[in-house]
Amino acid sequence: MALETLGIAALAFCFVLLAINWSVLPDRIPSHFSFSGEVDGWSSKGTILIVPLVMLFLYCGLTALVRVPHYFNYPRAITPENAERQYRLARLLLFFVKTVIASIAAFVIWNLVENASAAHPHVDIIFLPIILGLLFGGIGTYLYAALRRR
Repeated sequence: MALETLGIAALAFCFVLLAINWSVLPDRIPSHFSFSGEVDGWSSKGTILIVPLVMLFLYCGLTALVRVPHYFNYPRAITPENAERQYRLARLLLFFVKTVIASIAAFVIWNLVENASAAHPHVDIIFLPIILGLLFGGIGTYLYAALRRR
């Protein structure tokens, strides 16, 4: 599935980018940005590993979860007539969410690496509404499709 491939590629990008740049990262890197995009927190470079490791944990957990769609909560009651469609839609939603969170991790790591040695580190604040719009748009699309037919 294309979403799975994109998600794995985004997650792999995080680890590859860190491996390539680890030796040139300064000991102190930006670790938090304000809503205006300015750095308001600094940490040791080891803390940058938290992002891909947490995302890897989430990705693996969602991968395990996608295998048991009969345990999910659904917006409609599951019947023999709609079970296959509802399970397929729920699995597609999880593949989408996995890809989005892996992409978030890739963007965050890329920004942290780019800003680590910058004279005036900052992040573009347009990222947050785009990602939230994408995520909630996907969830909304799932809910619409799941509720559309019985």
